[in-house]
Amino acid sequence: MATWMLGPLRVSAGAAKTMAIAGGAAAIAGGLAFGVATAADPGAVQPGPTTGTAPTAQTAAPPRVPLHRLLAAALRRRRAQTNAVQPGVPAQRTIFGRLVSLSGGTATVRTADGDVILVRANARTKLPARTVRPGDAVVIIGRREPNGMYLAQAVLSRPAAAHEPPARPGV
Repeated sequence: MATWMLGPLRVSAGAAKTMAIAGGAAAIAGGLAFGVATAADPGAVQPGPTTGTAPTAQTAAPPRVPLHRLLAAALRRRRAQTNAVQPGVPAQRTIFGRLVSLSGGTATVRTADGDVILVRANARTKLPARTVRPGDAVVIIGRREPNGMYLAQAVLSRPAAAHEPPARPGV
C-alpha cells in the first residue's frame, strides 16, 4: 500500500482517500448551510395586512412564475429597450428558401411560404466558399431595406439535389 510523508506524519492511501471524502462532504455541507442562512424568508417577501381595515378574506399569494418565463420577459424588455435606443436600425431577419436566379449582386429567392424576394449582397457579405447556383437551398441573414430588398450579411447554401424527386399526385 502506498504511503506519503507529510512532514513527520506518515499518511496511507486509505487515510488520504477518507480525508478527501470528508473534506468534500464538509465543503458541500458548508455551502448548503451558507445558502440556507443567506436565503430570504419567503414569508417576509409578501406584503402584510394593512392597518385600519379588517380583512374580509384571505388574500391569495401571487402565482409563482417559472424561471424560464421570467428570463424570457427580461430578454424581451432588453430587446425593446435596445430597439427604442436605436429606432433607425431595422431588425435582422433569417430567410430560408431556394435560389431562383442570380445576376450581378442581386439574387431572387423563393421562400418556403412561396414569396419571392430580392436579396442584395455587398463587399461585407459573408458568402459560401463554393459557387451558388439556381436551385440551391439557401439561408440568408440580412436586414430589410426601405426599397423592399434585403441586404444580406451572410449567406449559407446547400447544393440542389442531382434530380428533384417526382411530385406525388394529390399532394
